[in-house]
Amino acid sequence: QQQQQQEEGLVGGGTAGGTAEKKVETLSSKDWKRISDRRRKQNRLTEAICSLLDDYSMVSFIPLNITDEESIDHVLAHVDHTIQYGEDLEVRGADDDDFATAGEDGED
Repeated sequence: QQQQQQEEGLVGGGTAGGTAEKKVETLSSKDWKRISDRRRKQNRLTEAICSLLDDYSMVSFIPLNITDEESIDHVLAHVDHTIQYGEDLEVRGADDDDFATAGEDGED
């Protein structure tokens, strides 16, 4: 057990000893291919995701001027459309508006 701990750099030798440097060199040469393969795969995945976002215009930017009310309204309208706000609300048609207006005129 003590020998295993020495190999791992936990007991005796520590970071100042030659065993730690040898261990780092061994890890570097041993895992370098695996690390570079993983980086290559991550780069391909990142490029594929970027291509998907670009091809289908899934990301867009809208300018916002916080001092301009029209700019704020435009951004809010875009957000409402994106999250589909109000789609589940009950729609009032033109017939409903005409009926309400006719009822008010009949009372006068």
